Amino acid sequence: RSTLFPYTTLFRSPQPQLGVFSIETYRDITTYPNSDLLDRPAKAIGINLQTRMLDAQLVDLTAEQKQIFSRDDRPMMPNVVICMFQLTNTPVNTQDLVVTAPKGFVFNENCIDDIEVDNDRLFGPQTAALWPAEYQKWPQGSYPRKCTGSNNFARVTIPLGLQKNFKYVFRLHLANNGPSTPTHNYWTIGFDNTISDPFDGFPLWSF
Repeated sequence: RSTLFPYTTLFRSPQPQLGVFSIETYRDITTYPNSDLLDRPAKAIGINLQTRMLDAQLVDLTAEQKQIFSRDDRPMMPNVVICMFQLTNTPVNTQDLVVTAPKGFVFNENCIDDIEVDNDRLFGPQTAALWPAEYQKWPQGSYPRKCTGSNNFARVTIPLGLQKNFKYVFRLHLANNGPSTPTHNYWTIGFDNTISDPFDGFPLWSF
């Protein structure tokens, strides 16, 4: 015969210096910290909490750009997006930028040829003269060196050179969309120990 004993568990926030959770059980949580401790406290290593990136989002493509880049919002078809991100701090070393698409979307394993940052090609062939004023052009020394895809994650190695507060954009091709519009249809971008708020994805066609 089993017996259930009701109890309340108190979770403390991570200690900033140690990044450790303290897990303790008390007889009456309403009288904490004066309640009797029921068991020996447990410790758990916390996660590294990242700073919020200033901004990130998908950039709308024009009808001409959709045609040039073969935009295709049908389920399971190869596709392309243009992403914008705005850094909170200026990076001090080479780091990986991580793009997370909704579950079901897939990036190519070797995606270095799928990413474009050059100002004369990003928005279309020979479009440097039409570069949007709101976006900062990428320094040539900071062009991506490597891109590795794994399911709905793309990890892009970016050398030094990007600056805080500027808005940067890149075009990124996907191996395929998901099978349907995701229930949680949001993307994120992480870079330089910051993470963006989840930003809206796009609906896939339904038949």
